[in-house]
Amino acid sequence: MPAITINDDTGSTPASANNSHAAIHTAAVAAYAAAPDPDASADDVRIALAAARAAFADGRTRQLAWRKDQLRKLHAWVHAAEARIADALAKDLGRSPAATLSLESMLIASEATHAVENLDDWAKPKHLDNNLFTLGDNIKVERAPRGVVLILGPWNYPLQLMLVPLVAAIAAGNTAVLKPSEITPYTARLMREELPKVLDPQAVRVVTGGPKVAEQLLAEKFDLVFFTGSPQIGRIVMQAAAKNLTPVVLELGGKCPVYVDAGLAPGDLRNAARRIMWGKTLNNGQTCISPDYVLVHRDVSAKLCDALREELKDIFAPSGPKAHPNLSRMATVRHTERLAGLLRRQLALPHSRLVAGGDVDAAEMYFAPTVVGGVRDADPLMEEELFGPVLPVVEVTDVDDAVARVNARPHPLASYVFGPPAVAKRFVDRTRSGASIINDVSYHVVLPELPFGGVGESGVGAYHGREGFLSMTQPRPVMHRNKGLEVANSPRYPNNVDKPFMVNLVKTVVMAGPRPRFVIVLGKFLYSWGFLIIAIVVAFVVGWRIGRL
Repeated sequence: MPAITINDDTGSTPASANNSHAAIHTAAVAAYAAAPDPDASADDVRIALAAARAAFADGRTRQLAWRKDQLRKLHAWVHAAEARIADALAKDLGRSPAATLSLESMLIASEATHAVENLDDWAKPKHLDNNLFTLGDNIKVERAPRGVVLILGPWNYPLQLMLVPLVAAIAAGNTAVLKPSEITPYTARLMREELPKVLDPQAVRVVTGGPKVAEQLLAEKFDLVFFTGSPQIGRIVMQAAAKNLTPVVLELGGKCPVYVDAGLAPGDLRNAARRIMWGKTLNNGQTCISPDYVLVHRDVSAKLCDALREELKDIFAPSGPKAHPNLSRMATVRHTERLAGLLRRQLALPHSRLVAGGDVDAAEMYFAPTVVGGVRDADPLMEEELFGPVLPVVEVTDVDDAVARVNARPHPLASYVFGPPAVAKRFVDRTRSGASIINDVSYHVVLPELPFGGVGESGVGAYHGREGFLSMTQPRPVMHRNKGLEVANSPRYPNNVDKPFMVNLVKTVVMAGPRPRFVIVLGKFLYSWGFLIIAIVVAFVVGWRIGRL
């Protein structure tokens, strides 16, 4: 497909120019298409699963020392393999080493470090308070590993979105089978060849291939399936897992909205535009939490569009986006053409206007960051998640109008708002999303302890930090009953259950309804210190009696 320039006023270089990472990407895609790696066979799938099951069954993963050792080795590999990781990502996505470091390696290393530092606390059993019927018993909730976890990865962050879930799986005491995306084959090959040399080769297995391999894996019985990708494929994964009653964590996506209110000061409006364009151009818009569209108060719509255009020029100065080393390329020609088709349809509408960008070269998988104004709810750019560097701008009358438009769509993975505190609170309180950020976009991923997950159409379950550990484990109650005190147990047996004392006990204690707060606190105090108080009183009485004798 020849270069097609709809328009470009962002300072982009001509279509013939390119940066070195983009050239590597174009050549590598063609080379792999000519000589692809063979897919894993059905036997490879069964062998990988059997090895992971055997490793889990022998108990090695229950030991916290083993888990920490594996996480430290993974952390060390991310550092040692920095050049090889950068090379794979340049071939797969045309990404620069600096972008790979910040978007992939840094987040993996941060998660691994955070898990090692906090694993003792996460894994510690939680002891529960007793009630009248369990006096003298030891009751706790353990976080039990689930078993063998299947991790199905996407192509947009092909290393990070495989290995951050793996950090959670290892920290939780599981073994894992990884299936990277076939759309990023160089990163998949890197993991297949190097991870078995770094991690326990039985406990962590990597299987590569296309959709057929994924189908073979999903036909097997795993203890948890972790999938990152589109809602469409998420439904297929969930249906396949349901056949084996396998629980799932689905990290999906959706159209993440931004609302910009008229109450922003001029400087704040400019900052909002800069942060929105940063989020939109991150991995060239191929990010599940990328701002998908902007809802802007009509009083500041023109000013925001001007600011978005100026900030786009500024963040890619002086070369412009096409020659800039830190603008990734689209993953495939097909994906580029899909987005270009939506843009053409949109710009054919008389109410649409191209604010910035519009330069597309599908052969080079280049798509300039693009802003489109005058977009309406039913327009082509609002039909589906864009997953690319096109930003539609939709005018609204106020925050309530914005809320209504967001709530009319499936719940997104994230939502963003720029405005005065009262407006921001109203927007956050009245919309539903996997996460909400005030005065920024996409930035919540930098904090490992923040749960990352969707709601409804945008996902099931969450991970990152402790939340990943919780998702990868099962809360298992363990009750250690006192062997004695049978007198206290006697009311539960058939010969006593209908006696007036037992009936009155049930009615007055168990069915009495919620207790006042001070009664709850007093009860916990007496249970915690009651035996000590009784022992002191008994000792005092005995000592007093002995003294009198």
